[in-house]
Amino acid sequence: MASGTNIRKPFFSGSFYPAEKKELSSILEDFFGKTKEIKNLKKIKALIVPHAGYVYSGQTAAWGYRQLSVNEKNYHYILVGPSHQSYFAGLVNSPDSLWETPLGEVNCRQIKKPDKEITINEKPHLNEHCLEVQLPFLQYINSNNKQLNISSFLTGSQVDAKKSTDYFLENYPDSFYIFSSDLSHYLPKGEARSKDKKTIEAVLKGDNRYFETEENTACGMTGILILLEMAKRQKWQGILLNYDTSATFSGDTSGVVGYAAIGFYG
Repeated sequence: MASGTNIRKPFFSGSFYPAEKKELSSILEDFFGKTKEIKNLKKIKALIVPHAGYVYSGQTAAWGYRQLSVNEKNYHYILVGPSHQSYFAGLVNSPDSLWETPLGEVNCRQIKKPDKEITINEKPHLNEHCLEVQLPFLQYINSNNKQLNISSFLTGSQVDAKKSTDYFLENYPDSFYIFSSDLSHYLPKGEARSKDKKTIEAVLKGDNRYFETEENTACGMTGILILLEMAKRQKWQGILLNYDTSATFSGDTSGVVGYAAIGFYG
């Protein structure tokens, strides 16, 4: 580790996912063993994946990550997810140069030119789970890629999707995008599945107006709106890879959280 390097330590290991390397590797192996690669699709460009505790949403997330190429060199992932603890407008980039999980450290790139829409601030990232829980999946599929690196962005309550898309496509045209989001929260299972079906259809159709008029759609809605703008400009097509609810693990159908893995292909 270089002198003066800032490291974001894992805040949710031991709660959202296992704190021990062996146990974490084992649960990831089990998740991926229950997935398969979807053939005959164009190159995948972006994912929407959930961010709950692994026992609830890890299997759904694995369906998304299963589709990614593991042979790319110097692969750079842009992570975008909602801030659950801090309140701000725009996007906030992590200043830490390394992010750590029980599987090791991952290099993290910072933006070079902060502005009103995208700033740099460590505080919102410290106790936020939505991006941290994505890293072990990336480390698992890139176990032989020593050049794995990320850039991490949290979205605030208000985000200019067009300006954010301008920034991402101009500065990271060849990077892979991961948008972290769960779907509806705490509805009865039947109602949740109906609501989530509408939300997934809106994502696949690129219907951003749906998210502006409907409630309880997705906690990562602001990031999804950026993705829909990117997909429109880049002519990406979405496909549902997996859907589930928290009831599968908990058995409680009275108030569930919905999860989906959705891939976007060029």
